[in-house]
Amino acid sequence: DAMPGRWHGFGTRSRRWSRWLLLAFVVRLAAAIVAFVPSNFKASPDAKPSLRATLSEAVVDETGFETEPPLKSQGSPGPRGPGDVKKLNIDCLGEKILADYSIGTAQTMPLRGVLGGSVYARALRKQVISCSKDDGSVIIFGEPGTKKDMLAFQIHFHRRKGQLLFVDSGAVSSLGVRIFGRPKVQGLLDLDKEGTLIFNNVHRLNKQLLPALVELAQNGTYWSRKFQETRKSRLKIILIAEDQFEELNSIKAAVRIKVPALRVRRADIESMVKYQLRILSRTYGKQVPRVEPQALKRLQAYDYPNNVQELFSLIENAWAHLSDGSSLTAEMLWTAQSPSKLDTFKVNLLDVYPGLRKFLQSDWLERLNHGFTKYVFAALVLLLFIGPQSRDANFGLNIFWAWWWPGILLTYPVLGRFWCAVCPFMIYGEIVQRWRIAEGAEMQKWPSSVEKYGGGVFFVPFFWIP
Repeated sequence: DAMPGRWHGFGTRSRRWSRWLLLAFVVRLAAAIVAFVPSNFKASPDAKPSLRATLSEAVVDETGFETEPPLKSQGSPGPRGPGDVKKLNIDCLGEKILADYSIGTAQTMPLRGVLGGSVYARALRKQVISCSKDDGSVIIFGEPGTKKDMLAFQIHFHRRKGQLLFVDSGAVSSLGVRIFGRPKVQGLLDLDKEGTLIFNNVHRLNKQLLPALVELAQNGTYWSRKFQETRKSRLKIILIAEDQFEELNSIKAAVRIKVPALRVRRADIESMVKYQLRILSRTYGKQVPRVEPQALKRLQAYDYPNNVQELFSLIENAWAHLSDGSSLTAEMLWTAQSPSKLDTFKVNLLDVYPGLRKFLQSDWLERLNHGFTKYVFAALVLLLFIGPQSRDANFGLNIFWAWWWPGILLTYPVLGRFWCAVCPFMIYGEIVQRWRIAEGAEMQKWPSSVEKYGGGVFFVPFFWIP
């Protein structure tokens, strides 16, 4: 009976040792598998990369620029840090930045000059030519859609000097790295190029960069973050904004050009319409359509909240419905004011008598007002005060009451604006205005309500004075 008992105990102990041996074998096998897989396992082409592998693809070096991921060799565990990454050539970044902001030449850009023959158009042409003669900064401001950028392009191409660089201020980062650079990395200004640098929509630029931009426009200098020193720029700076604000007003060295709204230069609309029709016809190989007088009248009666841009869009929409050889009629201009709002009884004497326009645009008014009227009127007023107070004994009273006031009363409805041009009261206001501007003062905006109702309001006192 003892032997079976001992063999029974031996069997129990052997089963225990077998279990321990089997467990040790499994552990050793698992360790071998774990050590074997990382060095020999090959992922299939369709397998998705792990999160760790995805994050290691984009490595940023100490300059802040993203570098190219290295080509992984077969069996390579991948990059272990920035030292194992093949970095971009920093010297090539300047060429890339220059290519990003360079917008073309006079041969490749759809340029146009200042259209029209109004006083405003001629003044803009003179300002473009004047600003192109030096490297001084220019500030161009005006309402949206007045094509201020096109005016800046004209200044550059009149200079015929260097490259044309264009920066959308609203797209510049808060640090302005691509413009002013950063330590060890050059920006656009560090390239030391000649030409013209245009900052469009300056009112959208980050406020942190405005002091640096003011210094650049005022003195032509900037702080180079790469070279850690103040450097002189060889670029002509042109700033474009919808309106002047405090920072722009502090730039005293810049020439200011105000682009007038289209509603105040209606005489130029005809030239703009014909120009746009010629461009469209030439582009699509069609005959240039004729503009009906009523269509032109409707275009000139519209106020254009978006100015020239809206006019060109209006012409393009109407042109799309024209057949070859047809005319542009008022019915095609569906976005302009309706015919009921047009003043059908209005007659423009400047269009009826072209010689009158040329006469009024000459310098005879300047010679008449400041060479004759401002002295004679002062003497006449003095005579009215200290001379006899009867018309038969005072020549001034006779001229003033018998001829001057009746003449204004009868001709004001027809020649109201003409009397404003030669009115002696306005001459002395103009003298004061010129003196204040010479002292550095800035003109304020004329209230629109006065411009709209001022004529009728002033006519009533003129009527009751006699």
